[in-house]
Amino acid sequence: MKQKFITFTALTSLALTLGVFPVSGDVANCKPIYGGGKSCVQDESLKIDTLVKNPGDNSFTDNLETGGDKYAPGQEIVFRVEVTNTGTSSLEDVEITNTLPSYVVFKSGQGTFDKNNNTLKLTISELQENDKKSFDIKANIAEQSKLPTQTGLTCLTNRVTAVSDNRRSMDNAQFCVQSVTEEESESAQNNDTDSMTKGGQKVSPESGLPTIPDTTRKGKSVYPAPVTDEVPSTGPGTLALIALIPTALAGGALRHFSSIRSNRGKSRFRRNA
Repeated sequence: MKQKFITFTALTSLALTLGVFPVSGDVANCKPIYGGGKSCVQDESLKIDTLVKNPGDNSFTDNLETGGDKYAPGQEIVFRVEVTNTGTSSLEDVEITNTLPSYVVFKSGQGTFDKNNNTLKLTISELQENDKKSFDIKANIAEQSKLPTQTGLTCLTNRVTAVSDNRRSMDNAQFCVQSVTEEESESAQNNDTDSMTKGGQKVSPESGLPTIPDTTRKGKSVYPAPVTDEVPSTGPGTLALIALIPTALAGGALRHFSSIRSNRGKSRFRRNA
């Protein structure tokens, strides 16, 4: 009896290894992805894909690695869901469920949102052969005080599922949120203030004028002449001055003509005398 049990166990293990017995699709078709979770192979007739917008170049990608661009607390994030009929016949009542990760707050998207489960559900009544539908979901990353860690990275995963009759496909997209400490935030602000320059000279953040902190006169900072690469504008007053030129020329000609007439009058008076 014991020998038969051992033989049955060995045959069962061999059958599972060779794929004789059916195995759950979530086990057989899924492969691990970076940071945990599963990225499932699609059903042969129903393909579902979720993408996440890259905050660096605004392109959509399957996953954002920890070494790439990261989101910041409170920043808006966009997911794109694409469902495709890859079979040879139309699909009816395709139910799509997108599950937002924790620490992500839903903003807008097509379908019905369940706040308790953080899910957005949408049903496509009919999806023709080779037809593809897509829609975007907008959300916000939680504020830093609500994240599980106040420093370092928090990596999250958005998950989407598509179901039609006995067909089921699933996909997910990973992204990371970079928390910033209070000291790092203050340091960045100080660097921004210190880097304020104008014409190659540091400027005072209060007045915007170039300053030399080490040079003082009676206890006050000395502000050298501002450096500028622009020629000051002459303003609209110049046009008014130009408009007066013809009048000035006419006045000069009139005075000259009056002077000639006066001299002629004096000459006639002398001859008559």
